Amino acid sequence: MKVINDQSVQRMERILDDRQRLEAQLDEERRRYKWWTKLFNDPAEQERLLSGIHKKGEALKAELAALPEYPTLRVHADKNEQDCTDALLLIIVWLGEQLNVPGMNEAQMRTMAVDILGAYGSFRLEDVLICFRTALRGGYGTIYNRLDMAVLHEWLGKYRAELDRERSGKAESVRASNK
Repeated sequence: MKVINDQSVQRMERILDDRQRLEAQLDEERRRYKWWTKLFNDPAEQERLLSGIHKKGEALKAELAALPEYPTLRVHADKNEQDCTDALLLIIVWLGEQLNVPGMNEAQMRTMAVDILGAYGSFRLEDVLICFRTALRGGYGTIYNRLDMAVLHEWLGKYRAELDRERSGKAESVRASNK
């Protein structure tokens, strides 16, 4: 089990930001490729431009493939459920240590870890960390002298809503660019 610290969370956030940036650049290259195929009648000129776009797209794909993959909780649990639950428990313990409020006892934390695995199986461990880190920064409102399952579920629900908005925004952007 790895230790959670600010550097590991920041590294993970950087990797996720890099992934999003590279995916956006790759989408842009795909749009450019589609646009250029329609624009030029001169096959030689079209081939020259498309070749450059293709090379850049391949470079972006390689860079994207080199980034570490973060499996979903469900995939992680399928490989080793105890390890996944322990990792979630470690994240919850870390969260409790960051706050100056009455926290959860060990049984509540274990129950919450299993609860997260069941209710948010499409999340990655990194998503849970980002959610809790956002909450620590006040991103989901003021923390009022308690840390319990209801509060954690509220934060995770807000994080899920953010992810859903991001995904629908990206889907709209792709649909608009394909018109």
